[in-house]
Amino acid sequence: MIPIKIKKDEGYVKVYFEIDGTPAWAYEYHEDQDYNNDSNSGRPANHTLGEPFELIKSHHSWKIMLVNPSDHKIKVDVKLIWKQVVQGTNKEIQTWIKKSIEIEVNGGEKLSDSGMIIKV
Repeated sequence: MIPIKIKKDEGYVKVYFEIDGTPAWAYEYHEDQDYNNDSNSGRPANHTLGEPFELIKSHHSWKIMLVNPSDHKIKVDVKLIWKQVVQGTNKEIQTWIKKSIEIEVNGGEKLSDSGMIIKV
Protein backbone atom coordinates (compact mmCIF):
# COMPACT_ATOMS: atom_id res chain seq x y z
CA MET A 1 0.00 0.00 0.00
CA ILE A 2 1.23 3.49 -0.79
CA PRO A 3 0.20 6.90 0.58
CA ILE A 4 -1.51 9.24 -1.90
CA LYS A 5 -1.33 12.78 -0.51
CA ILE A 6 -3.84 15.24 -1.92
CA LYS A 7 -4.45 18.86 -1.03
CA LYS A 8 -7.85 19.07 0.64
CA ASP A 9 -8.41 22.68 -0.47
CA GLU A 10 -7.50 22.23 -4.16
CA GLY A 11 -9.22 20.87 -7.25
CA TYR A 12 -10.11 17.58 -8.91
CA VAL A 13 -8.04 14.44 -8.39
CA LYS A 14 -7.42 12.37 -11.53
CA VAL A 15 -5.71 9.06 -12.31
CA TYR A 16 -3.77 8.31 -15.49
CA PHE A 17 -2.68 4.85 -16.59
CA GLU A 18 0.27 4.67 -18.99
CA ILE A 19 0.47 1.26 -20.64
CA ASP A 20 3.06 0.83 -23.40
CA GLY A 21 3.94 -2.37 -25.23
CA THR A 22 0.63 -4.17 -25.67
CA PRO A 23 -2.58 -3.26 -27.49
CA ALA A 24 -4.66 -5.40 -25.10
CA TRP A 25 -5.17 -4.12 -21.55
CA ALA A 26 -7.88 -3.52 -18.97
CA TYR A 27 -8.00 -1.94 -15.55
CA GLU A 28 -10.28 -1.79 -12.55
CA TYR A 29 -9.98 1.05 -10.05
CA HIS A 30 -11.93 0.85 -6.80
CA GLU A 31 -12.69 3.73 -4.43
CA ASP A 32 -16.02 5.42 -3.68
CA GLN A 33 -17.19 4.01 -6.98
CA ASP A 34 -15.70 1.44 -9.35
CA TYR A 35 -14.08 2.39 -12.65
CA ASN A 36 -13.52 -0.15 -15.40
CA ASN A 37 -11.79 0.53 -18.69
CA ASP A 38 -10.10 -1.49 -21.43
CA SER A 39 -8.32 -1.10 -24.73
CA ASN A 40 -11.45 -2.15 -26.66
CA SER A 41 -13.52 0.74 -25.27
CA GLY A 42 -11.76 3.47 -27.25
CA ARG A 43 -11.67 5.62 -24.13
CA PRO A 44 -8.41 7.12 -22.85
CA ALA A 45 -6.73 5.32 -19.93
CA ASN A 46 -7.63 7.95 -17.34
CA HIS A 47 -10.55 9.25 -15.34
CA THR A 48 -11.44 11.87 -12.73
CA LEU A 49 -11.99 10.67 -9.17
CA GLY A 50 -13.52 13.96 -8.01
CA GLU A 51 -12.78 16.89 -5.77
CA PRO A 52 -11.17 16.14 -2.39
CA PHE A 53 -14.40 16.67 -0.42
CA GLU A 54 -16.12 14.14 -2.74
CA LEU A 55 -13.63 11.37 -1.95
CA ILE A 56 -15.15 9.56 1.01
CA LYS A 57 -13.21 6.29 1.23
CA SER A 58 -9.53 6.58 2.02
CA HIS A 59 -8.61 3.14 0.65
CA HIS A 60 -8.15 2.87 -3.11
CA SER A 61 -7.15 -0.26 -5.02
CA TRP A 62 -6.43 -1.10 -8.62
CA LYS A 63 -5.92 -4.11 -10.83
CA ILE A 64 -4.31 -3.91 -14.27
CA MET A 65 -4.66 -6.82 -16.70
CA LEU A 66 -2.22 -7.08 -19.61
CA VAL A 67 -2.45 -9.56 -22.49
CA ASN A 68 0.02 -10.54 -25.21
CA PRO A 69 -1.96 -11.54 -28.30
CA SER A 70 1.19 -11.70 -30.49
CA ASP A 71 3.45 -14.54 -31.58
CA HIS A 72 6.51 -13.31 -29.66
CA LYS A 73 7.37 -12.39 -26.07
CA ILE A 74 6.79 -8.71 -25.28
CA LYS A 75 7.81 -6.23 -22.59
CA VAL A 76 5.13 -3.90 -21.27
CA ASP A 77 5.72 -0.72 -19.25
CA VAL A 78 2.99 0.27 -16.80
CA LYS A 79 2.64 3.43 -14.73
CA LEU A 80 -0.25 4.82 -12.67
CA ILE A 81 -0.10 8.56 -11.94
CA TRP A 82 -2.35 10.61 -9.67
CA LYS A 83 -2.72 14.28 -10.53
CA GLN A 84 -4.60 17.10 -8.86
CA VAL A 85 -5.71 20.41 -10.28
CA VAL A 86 -3.65 22.87 -8.21
CA GLN A 87 -4.07 26.55 -9.06
CA GLY A 88 -5.57 25.61 -12.43
CA THR A 89 -2.79 23.20 -13.47
CA ASN A 90 -2.70 19.38 -13.45
CA LYS A 91 0.06 18.64 -10.95
CA GLU A 92 1.49 15.14 -10.44
CA ILE A 93 1.07 14.17 -6.78
CA GLN A 94 2.00 10.46 -6.72
CA THR A 95 3.25 7.79 -9.11
CA TRP A 96 3.04 4.00 -8.88
CA ILE A 97 5.37 2.30 -11.33
CA LYS A 98 5.78 -1.23 -12.55
CA LYS A 99 8.13 -1.39 -15.54
CA SER A 100 9.23 -3.94 -18.11
CA ILE A 101 6.80 -6.73 -17.34
CA GLU A 102 7.60 -9.61 -19.70
CA ILE A 103 4.59 -11.42 -21.09
CA GLU A 104 4.92 -14.76 -22.84
CA VAL A 105 3.31 -15.56 -26.21
CA ASN A 106 -0.49 -15.66 -25.86
CA GLY A 107 -0.07 -15.02 -22.14
CA GLY A 108 -1.20 -12.44 -19.64
CA GLU A 109 -0.18 -10.71 -16.42
CA LYS A 110 -2.18 -9.10 -13.64
CA LEU A 111 -0.73 -6.28 -11.52
CA SER A 112 -2.46 -4.95 -8.45
CA ASP A 113 -1.81 -2.77 -5.44
CA SER A 114 -3.57 -0.26 -3.23
CA GLY A 115 -3.15 3.15 -1.71
CA MET A 116 -4.55 5.32 1.01
CA ILE A 117 -5.72 8.87 0.30
CA ILE A 118 -4.34 11.31 2.83
CA LYS A 119 -5.83 14.81 2.72
CA VAL A 120 -3.29 17.46 3.75
